[in-house]
Amino acid sequence: ESHSVIADYMASLSIYDFDLYFECCEIYDRTKLDLIRPYDGVEAMLATLKKVGVKTALVTNARRANAVIRLERAGLKGYFDVLVTADDTERVKPDPRHLEVALGLLRVKAEEALFVGDSIQRDVKAAKRIGMKSAYASYGDCNFFEARDEKPDYFLCNPMDVISVLEVAAGGDGLCSGSAEDLPGKGSQLFDLQAQRSP
Repeated sequence: ESHSVIADYMASLSIYDFDLYFECCEIYDRTKLDLIRPYDGVEAMLATLKKVGVKTALVTNARRANAVIRLERAGLKGYFDVLVTADDTERVKPDPRHLEVALGLLRVKAEEALFVGDSIQRDVKAAKRIGMKSAYASYGDCNFFEARDEKPDYFLCNPMDVISVLEVAAGGDGLCSGSAEDLPGKGSQLFDLQAQRSP
């Protein structure tokens, strides 16, 4: 996500020029925003969680302004009770500080929440460091060369798998017909920003 990759690429081709670099960064940012779409099933999953009163937080390494723009563009901003960004902690995952801040704002303990993320190294490791259950969103993982040395508690093939995980955790027949009070931590869930994709 860093613009330094653009500068490095231009330098490797011996074509670096500050004005051209700046223009490339603007084109990159504009194009990336234009292509943001929620994964199929994300909005339905978030709507289901909201309907039954599950508290949610979005936890991201992105800066707040970027996160808000992406959430608005994807039409998902209203689904999250809490947003924690790099601006709030000045740290990045796998440092668990983002998660600790979100848990504090939601007023739940780590063992009462589930963290959903698409990176084994950043998300699953961060959750494990503070004793939080983790769900690996394999459908959003673009980290093809990332080490897979940590095991998530749950493996998600699509966004709606979150509902099944929470139903099992609640011991109920169905999240939609049950009560959020039956879920761990009164139904608290934290998400990584990777709920959007570029087609």
